[in-house]
Amino acid sequence: MAASVEIFDQALKVRLAKMIAANRDARPLTAAWAADLHGGVEDVLEAEGLPRWQALSKITRARRAGKNKTGKMLQVTGKLAASIQPDSGAAFAQVTTNDVRARTLHAGAKQGQFGRSKRNGPLPWGNIPARPFMVIPPYVKATIVARGLKWVSGNGL
Repeated sequence: MAASVEIFDQALKVRLAKMIAANRDARPLTAAWAADLHGGVEDVLEAEGLPRWQALSKITRARRAGKNKTGKMLQVTGKLAASIQPDSGAAFAQVTTNDVRARTLHAGAKQGQFGRSKRNGPLPWGNIPARPFMVIPPYVKATIVARGLKWVSGNGL
């Protein structure tokens, strides 16, 4: 799953272009941006969506209760959140996950979308609603723009 942020702030674009032309090392900035993105995704998971995700189905709640598994959506085991990692380089900042379930959890899936099981049941066995977690909250976008403007003006991060 790949997501990108396109900068529409013309003043920031101009300043970034000047910085690149001056061969200024952008890695400290992109590392800070990656950390900002990572924090935003963690906030979305903690809040159970921005906007809030659809509630768990009655069947899922009953299955969780029977296994004594409680907790926030997408965080019962902690594997998904632990798999989300910030990454950056000279010209990029991103968060990624290697969790094989991430795309389905983020985008949702229709019953039977992935074929049939060995027992000939549909995969998934029911509809999975989209619960977008790899999103950038508005306040993180504002932080990224502000941090970039501060940095290119020479005032640090």
